[in-house]
Amino acid sequence: MTKLAVVGATGLVGTKMLETLNRKNIPFDELVLFSSARSAGKEVEFQGKTYTVQELTDARASEHFDYVLMSAGGVQANTLPHSLKKVVQSL
Repeated sequence: MTKLAVVGATGLVGTKMLETLNRKNIPFDELVLFSSARSAGKEVEFQGKTYTVQELTDARASEHFDYVLMSAGGVQANTLPHSLKKVVQSL
């Protein structure tokens, strides 16, 4: 089961990443969309499903994802690598 996360999903680059995933028909079983607190709660239509965008927190960033596509700016760009470092070190 492939779990995929898109960080910065509501921004210009994140939107393009979703378009590319759709166009290339890249397979996955679970998709989680993350954004800043300001965009959290927005709904995004993707491949016939509605996804609710979630705020990226340290707790969520330390969950297991098989692949993470990142386009995070500002505070997220500074905090996410710290969270991922903790996950990588625990492997």
